[in-house]
Amino acid sequence: MITKKQIWQSIYHIIKYSDYELAYINDEESDIILENKNKKELIRFISEKQNVQSLTFLIDKMKDNLDVFNSQLNYIPQKIHLLLLDQEVPGIANDRLVKVKSIHTQRDLDHLTISMPYRVLAGRFKSKPMSQETYRSKVIKNNFIDLAMVKFAPATLLLIVINVIVYLFTFITGRMQNGSHLIDRGGLTHFNFVHGDYYRVITSMFLHFDFSHLIFNMMTLFIFGKLIEYLFGVQRYLLIYFTGGLIGNLISLSFDTTSISAGASGAISGLLGALVAYFIFSSKFERKFIIQTILGMIIYLLITNVFAQVNNFAHFGGLFGGFLTALLIYVFNKNRNYFYMLLVGTIIIITLLLMNIFSQQQNHIYNMQAHKAMEQGNFKQAATILQDTFDNGYENEETYLLSGLVSAHESNVTEAMSVWKKGLKKFPNSPSLNYQMALGMRATDNYSKARTYLHKAMEQENNAAFKRLDDEIKVFDN
Repeated sequence: MITKKQIWQSIYHIIKYSDYELAYINDEESDIILENKNKKELIRFISEKQNVQSLTFLIDKMKDNLDVFNSQLNYIPQKIHLLLLDQEVPGIANDRLVKVKSIHTQRDLDHLTISMPYRVLAGRFKSKPMSQETYRSKVIKNNFIDLAMVKFAPATLLLIVINVIVYLFTFITGRMQNGSHLIDRGGLTHFNFVHGDYYRVITSMFLHFDFSHLIFNMMTLFIFGKLIEYLFGVQRYLLIYFTGGLIGNLISLSFDTTSISAGASGAISGLLGALVAYFIFSSKFERKFIIQTILGMIIYLLITNVFAQVNNFAHFGGLFGGFLTALLIYVFNKNRNYFYMLLVGTIIIITLLLMNIFSQQQNHIYNMQAHKAMEQGNFKQAATILQDTFDNGYENEETYLLSGLVSAHESNVTEAMSVWKKGLKKFPNSPSLNYQMALGMRATDNYSKARTYLHKAMEQENNAAFKRLDDEIKVFDN
């Protein structure tokens, strides 16, 4: 015998793991209808006993009232699964539209969900059994937020798992406090992007600075991700997520050329932008509800500022990118001409962003990180960063200058001058390297060579420090 708890549990699983939703329930809860808008199918649970006449009447009534279905559901059902609970099917009742089936056991109910998407995967992680009233209350919802929280969200869960795995890998490989470590793992910087590392606009979305940064983003992704995945579907959800993150990162690169950008918050902000667009264009929500949601988004953006190295350019860029993507999706379904016009406008915006990114003055992020480490007295970390810079082929005259200073601190001036000489072979007219060599030669009392290097530097740049050193050398050389 089928219990009410088993029925509600089955309905809960069908709604959670498929596109079905509750469409109708009578006062006695003896007639429950689930609908799948995508497939235009219905599942109807009937617990009242049926005989041949009543069942025939019930089927004929459904077939004769397709217009009523259309007015209430906005579509004509293509198939109706009629499930008779704890009773045999009286005679042959199936036809093209209505498929009648008898349900007697838990196994019969379980069989209903076997073909539901993700059911096999979810079955390996069975949730804790709940009471009849809990299953019922989770199914009978009055707003889309509660419905979204019930639904199984495979794309959101997959994104969360990837973010956590990437964080664990980054943590295990060490140097979490070192910003250059995130660069090595795919963090986004203006310098790397303009040097051809375009993939970083995507990989940076899966990197996080610390555990609190990860946890806050994943909690937010779980909530807003489930909402957008429910409202837009898996494919459009992923499009919004990555497009929002992409545009957010491009806007960030356009205005910030010195920071390391990492984290999922730009893409999450894209989900928030899509939610705003859905509110505006669906016309399904009260103004009070929309205002409350927007206030929640503002609070989210404010809270993100408590984390170190917050990137507000990526946040607001992601909001814009998500809103724009959702707008494109909406217009695509309404008016193709407007869609193509908006798509062209989007391409123009991205092109202008790229032009601005590549026209910005470059800031050598590796040298900046090494210089910062040296200021903090961490010369070994600076040496590691500079070695990575040489290994990647990103060295310039400043890299040799800093590397020599590190050698002077960790070893001696002779080692430092060896590094600077290598730099001068590659950058013979570098004022800074020639000046450092002059300082090194003066320190070893080789004043003639010191003057030679210093004059080379003075030929390239008019610097007061160069003039003072020249005067000092003249005194000691006489």
